[in-house]
Amino acid sequence: MDKAMSNASFEEMITQRLKNSTVKLTVLDKCDSTNRIATEYAHSGAGEFTTVISSYQSAGRGRLERSFFSPENTGLYMSMILRPNLAPSDALKITTLAAVAVAEVIKRHTDKSIGIKWVNDIYANGKKVCGILTTGSLDCSAGALDYAVLGIGINLFMPKDGFPSDIRDTADFVFDTPFDAELKASFTAELINELTDLYPLLGDVSIAKKYRELSIVPGHDIFVLSGENKIPAKALSVGDDYSLSVRFEDGTIKDLSSGDISIRLK
Repeated sequence: MDKAMSNASFEEMITQRLKNSTVKLTVLDKCDSTNRIATEYAHSGAGEFTTVISSYQSAGRGRLERSFFSPENTGLYMSMILRPNLAPSDALKITTLAAVAVAEVIKRHTDKSIGIKWVNDIYANGKKVCGILTTGSLDCSAGALDYAVLGIGINLFMPKDGFPSDIRDTADFVFDTPFDAELKASFTAELINELTDLYPLLGDVSIAKKYRELSIVPGHDIFVLSGENKIPAKALSVGDDYSLSVRFEDGTIKDLSSGDISIRLK
C-alpha cells in the first residue's frame, strides 16, 4: 500500500462504500496468508462477512497447495468468513458464486474479455488475473460446514518488477494504470458488495446459469490434469452442479466434479 496512506485510512475508504453493515474489516500491510488469519478468526467465533485484507502475502496459496504470487502494491488479497447452512460436498458452490461475483465486477472496470476457467480462475484476454480458494471446517454433529473461508487473490496492477518467469506468459492484471489506492479501495468495496448481494442466492440455479455464461472452457480442447499426467479431452458443458462434462479421445464421456484442467494451445 502507498506508504502515505495508513491502513486505517484505506479501511475507511472501503467501509464508507460498503452496503452491508455486518461486514467487519481487518486491513494489514503484510501477512503470510489472509486465509490462515481468517481461519483463526473463524475458529475463535468471528462473525459472517468478517474480512481480512492484506497488501502483501508471503505465503499466499491457491488450489492444490500451489503458491499464489502476492507482491506488495499490486493486488487485492482478501479472505471472507462465511457461515452457510451447507453440506461439505456443496462447498464448491461458494467458490463458483465468488467466481461469478469477481468476473462481474472486473467486467465493469475493463474492456478486456473476462471469463471463468473451470473451476476457480478468472481470465482476462486469455490470461489469469484471479484465483479463488475456499476452505472450511466441518461441524460433525450437524454434518454441515461450521464455517468456510473464501480466499480471493486478484492481480489489479502490473507488478513493479513484472511477473516471475514461471507465470509471465499466463498471468495478467486488471488495470492498465499505476497503483492507485483509491481505485483499489473502490474496487474492493464493490466486490464485497457484490459478494454479499449474491450470497443469499448460494446454490440457486441462477448462479449456475451465470457461471455457464461466463465459462470459457466448453468447446475447447483441454488437458485433464491427474498427478503428472495430462490427459487430452474435449470440454463439453458445465452442469448445474458445476461438474465439467468432457469427452476423452477414446469417446468416453465423464463428468468431472473436482480436479484441474488446462486449455490446450493450438
